[in-house]
Amino acid sequence: MDKADPPAEYGDGAYPVGPARSAHRLLILIARNDEAFDPLVTGLLDVGITGATVLDSRGLNALLRDEMPIFAGLASLLPRSTGAKVVVSITTADRIEALGRFLAQMREDLRPIGATLPVEHVFGLWPVAGTEAR
Repeated sequence: MDKADPPAEYGDGAYPVGPARSAHRLLILIARNDEAFDPLVTGLLDVGITGATVLDSRGLNALLRDEMPIFAGLASLLPRSTGAKVVVSITTADRIEALGRFLAQMREDLRPIGATLPVEHVFGLWPVAGTEAR
């Protein structure tokens, strides 16, 4: 097998093999409530992040309060939460920087909790017309 030919399990070579070649980042954001989620979506769209997955979530405190009766006595000490939304996207560093500038202009109590991670390979992500990576 030639070094340029992917192993058979990679099919037609659509998936990368070998050293990392991606300039993409994994973006993870947590909007604490609906009031914080709407401006976050606006910011994502404004900077060109149009592909993302949104997950409904709840924190550990809510889980302890609602589903673990052994901690019922602590319920009054735990903050009430209306739920959160987690946004996950694979995007480029320049779009993340632009999003950071947008988030810095948001009210502090509406800013999401977030993190980015480098991505070695990206599988199955194709540019949508008009949204090619810059």
